[in-house]
Amino acid sequence: MRVGDSNSAGRIKNITGTFSHTSTLTDSKTGAAAAQILSGYAAFLNGAQVNGDMANNGAINITITTQSQTATIPAGYTTGGTVTASLTTGTLAHNASNLAITKNDTA
Repeated sequence: MRVGDSNSAGRIKNITGTFSHTSTLTDSKTGAAAAQILSGYAAFLNGAQVNGDMANNGAINITITTQSQTATIPAGYTTGGTVTASLTTGTLAHNASNLAITKNDTA
């Protein structure tokens, strides 16, 4: 029988009622903790909901302007970004004995 078939009109029955289905998917080899799920999202692990608490930091862009400055990347998810060293020639010359520039590094 096909939809629109002229012979189908008398053979289609109305079905009423409530239908439900419950499934629990488990995999003993994988799983995630709340810290591994992005904040605002949830996952179901072994039948239980786990709400994420990993911070969403977006893009991280940091410019280092002094030799002693450090770049701290916060824990959590990041979409990427750039850490740039913007040191002046005077800073480099003054601190040249502390620099170790190797092949493929730039200053």
